[in-house]
Amino acid sequence: MFFAGLQDSGNLKYVRGDMFEDVPVADAVLLKSILHDWNDDECSRILKRCKEAISNQHKRGTIKKVIIVDMVVMDSEKVNEENSKTFETQLFFHMLMMVGLTGRERGEEEWAKLFCAAGFSDYKIIPISGLRFLIEVYP
Repeated sequence: MFFAGLQDSGNLKYVRGDMFEDVPVADAVLLKSILHDWNDDECSRILKRCKEAISNQHKRGTIKKVIIVDMVVMDSEKVNEENSKTFETQLFFHMLMMVGLTGRERGEEEWAKLFCAAGFSDYKIIPISGLRFLIEVYP
């Protein structure tokens, strides 16, 4: 396993497990390039486990959230000459996910449906680097 030799720090703990079965209680859960590997039903199961993990944390004064680093495919109606190559690259990744795995790349509307289906109340999407976005999801 990739994380087997990593050391915990004061505020970060590495835990081995099955995210479909259980996610340990935490203030925040980080999913980097995870959800695009899975179909909507599987993503919903993972997100529900994450919501349970952060909802079971009873520390006062902490903002509980799921942090997702993944792609957000732009709306085809917003494609122009300036961003057409980015959109084309996003579509290539989308096809790669559909051919190699059960997942896919998602647009904002598709992400919102997943968050709602998993019982979350709000989210925020922030572009961070190239094709990657930071998505904060709140219970």
